[in-house]
Amino acid sequence: MRDMRGLRESDAYKSTLEHFKNIDPCQHNVFKNLHIERTDSRCPICECLIDGSLFRQNNKNKITAISATIDHFRPIEHYPNFKCEDKNYLLLCSDCNNVLKKSLFPLYGSRTRATTISDISIEKPLLVNPIDDNIEELFTLLFIFRPDGSRILEVAIHPALVEGSYFYEKAKTSIEIFKLGECYTTDTKDNVQVCRIDILRKHFEDLYKIALAFRNHSSELRVLLQEYKKTENKHGFMKFIKNNNFKIIIPQG
Repeated sequence: MRDMRGLRESDAYKSTLEHFKNIDPCQHNVFKNLHIERTDSRCPICECLIDGSLFRQNNKNKITAISATIDHFRPIEHYPNFKCEDKNYLLLCSDCNNVLKKSLFPLYGSRTRATTISDISIEKPLLVNPIDDNIEELFTLLFIFRPDGSRILEVAIHPALVEGSYFYEKAKTSIEIFKLGECYTTDTKDNVQVCRIDILRKHFEDLYKIALAFRNHSSELRVLLQEYKKTENKHGFMKFIKNNNFKIIIPQG
């Protein structure tokens, strides 16, 4: 996941906001490039590339590119007054936005939906927003080795969160909706089929050697990081690794 906090305080954002207010009211696409630059051309939720290099088969058996979309974090179906609010725009990949999130916006407990941007403090949304939330306080990474030989990186609820609390439920709901964890929690294949296995396996391949070197204080770490710096479109998950916010799970026996 990508930490996008501070985006709205940047000079580039403020300049774009002026353009948005004076020239392109409600044309939220003017913020798209700013968001893409902030995430290094990755979805801030699932971290798949959104540069047109990845493809998926849609429900009509057509192959389409996974693309960058910028849309309303709070869906205008439920928040019509937020259509032109810049603070309500968020970049997601087309899968996270159109296939998974859609118009979902669950709240914690029984709460009235906000009608103005100043009222959002009355809400407790159960979907993470990388621009507003500290994602490392919500999530941790699991590098999982399965008995069947498969390897996968999952996003999990941060172990410091208390079950049933707001932030626990926020992390849990975000993982469920974006299908990024609990892929192998049962002996059936049902969980696997609803998780985004291809993406999560690729993340494991990209990051495991570095995570292991960090954990073991390996002399190989410097070389691995030098190679990593040469790679474009770097992972936001690296911040989790550098802060030791991950766990390696290897089956016993």
